Amino acid sequence: MSRVPRLACCGIAALAAAAVSQLGSPELALGLAVAAVPLLARVAPPSHLAALAIAVRSFLPEMSLPLEASGMREALSWPLLASLPQPDAFIAVGSLLGGKAELPRELRDAFARTGTTHLLAASGFNITLVAGALGAALRPAGPRATAAGTIAAAFAMAVAAGLAPSIVRAALMSLAASVAVFVGRPSGGIGALGVAVVALLLASPRTIGDVGFLLSITATAGLLLLARPLEHRLPGPPWFRAQLATTGAATLASLPISAEAFGRISLVSPVANLALAPLVPPLMTATGIAMAAGAVSMPLAFVPAWVAYALARTLRGIVELAASLPAASISLPHAGGAVLAVYAVGLVAMRLPRTRTLVAGVVATAVAVSVAAALISAGDSRDRIIALDVGQGDAFLLQAGEARALIDAGPEPPRTLRSLASALAPGTSHLDVVVLTHSHADHEAGFAAVLDRYGVGLALEPIGLEPNAAASEWHDALARHGVPVRALARGDRVRIGDLMLDAMAPLGDPADPLPNLVLRARVGPMTALFLGDASEREQEDLLLQPAELRADIYVPPHHGAATPHAGELVRAVQPSVALISVGAGNRYGHPTPETLRALSGVRTLRTDRDGTLDVLLDGDILRCATRTTALPRPWDGWLSRPPPCA
Repeated sequence: MSRVPRLACCGIAALAAAAVSQLGSPELALGLAVAAVPLLARVAPPSHLAALAIAVRSFLPEMSLPLEASGMREALSWPLLASLPQPDAFIAVGSLLGGKAELPRELRDAFARTGTTHLLAASGFNITLVAGALGAALRPAGPRATAAGTIAAAFAMAVAAGLAPSIVRAALMSLAASVAVFVGRPSGGIGALGVAVVALLLASPRTIGDVGFLLSITATAGLLLLARPLEHRLPGPPWFRAQLATTGAATLASLPISAEAFGRISLVSPVANLALAPLVPPLMTATGIAMAAGAVSMPLAFVPAWVAYALARTLRGIVELAASLPAASISLPHAGGAVLAVYAVGLVAMRLPRTRTLVAGVVATAVAVSVAAALISAGDSRDRIIALDVGQGDAFLLQAGEARALIDAGPEPPRTLRSLASALAPGTSHLDVVVLTHSHADHEAGFAAVLDRYGVGLALEPIGLEPNAAASEWHDALARHGVPVRALARGDRVRIGDLMLDAMAPLGDPADPLPNLVLRARVGPMTALFLGDASEREQEDLLLQPAELRADIYVPPHHGAATPHAGELVRAVQPSVALISVGAGNRYGHPTPETLRALSGVRTLRTDRDGTLDVLLDGDILRCATRTTALPRPWDGWLSRPPPCA
């Protein structure tokens, strides 16, 4: 059968299963898919069958396996944590079982700046790197012994590290890379990796969006495809070439994913990883021996624990030295595309004859000019208000000239950091003001990560902030970073350059159940009203003086929740644009039909449908642009302009 009918069969079966599933019977959809397998197996290649199976599986409920072994991690770590100085004990434990949360912020930043965080993260990248390094060390014992040791080590680490989903996935990746060696077909490793990927996606199709999963795939593929060629081309003794090739292969293959996800590229990473490569295997070995000995008797763990301490202290010294170098790393949001472009130029240069390398030079120049233009345009300092796509929560970035303020920080720290890095110019490391409107987690949870990543000049909060866990986390993070905090009430004003923040509430009304900071912001010539989670009582108080609420941009209270004052507020504010920050498919029904009806005559943008929302002033015209967090801004600078909001 021709290729087109084969694809058509797969597509028709997938659509039929999807239709049945959408009609409310996932079980019937699964049965339809199973019944179609014998027919499709005769006309469709395995890759099409796998795609069909994953498509059908995506309509079925997610599977949840109750895997938990965190108690084992604590028990194994205790001999080192109880006998060694900090933070080196945490480094030793992290090198084997993962974990860096206990390290001081400065040390965590040093690992990030040097591109060595993977050494302390029991993620797909780390466990694959460890399995590869162990395989290189066991190579004299033969390929089957190497594969067996790699598999055993990967699954032992998975159990010891707590059987988190990312750890289990990483162990399966290691199994895929080694099973081909077991059967005597090392060249079949990519096929085994493909089988593992299909199996994992069948178990949970949503895994495709997990950064740890993508790092696991790319690192494993790098080891399978690049490690041996790199080793043959490197100078030095066999052990040195094997370690460097393992590290380099995993790093090169996963760099586009890590650069895209984390927005940072370490310029000293190759040198730092090369310097640390000889330390990691003995550090892990000493740590593992100390843990095993400590499980029997604490005195037996003394000698290997102090060997691990010496190695961890040396590792920390190298990391801190590399991090102190000028331009150790650069902040470049969504740099995955740039890394892939550099890879493409390198491949072109390698394939072309020497007489035609001029072509590669032209391509490299074009890439460099494009990247430079993107950086210049991203650094645009026009006045703008950006609703960051952070899910079911609030986070608004205000930029007036060189002044920058962040109002609330959303519920998910990683998502907030990605969205904020995308909105800020590359290299930005400072926010002038951060504002917490009230102490609810969907507005506060991201601030600890923001304060870890960016320097902050001033923090603002409502007077009488409700004391709860979110408030304690907020104050602890501010104290840890030495950020001064100021409590605002109605009538207070904060001004930084062309950015002015006027507090409209709280008013000190004893009948108001929630101290909530309402701000009217002036961002250059633009004005915006942020109501936070203003209660109905606070809304009533604000409406006593409706003229003071007038603003160009309006953020309705509580993510567009129902309120009897929705219409009155819109009439008082008279906005040109309304921004609603809300999570897709949220269980609260936000924004409610009542709120949307009140905004029927106003251009309304929502993060659940439009992604990150960017409103900027172009002369006298308000322009509105929407984008998902993962996409660049094609409208900045000389490329084009977003459409008017009206």
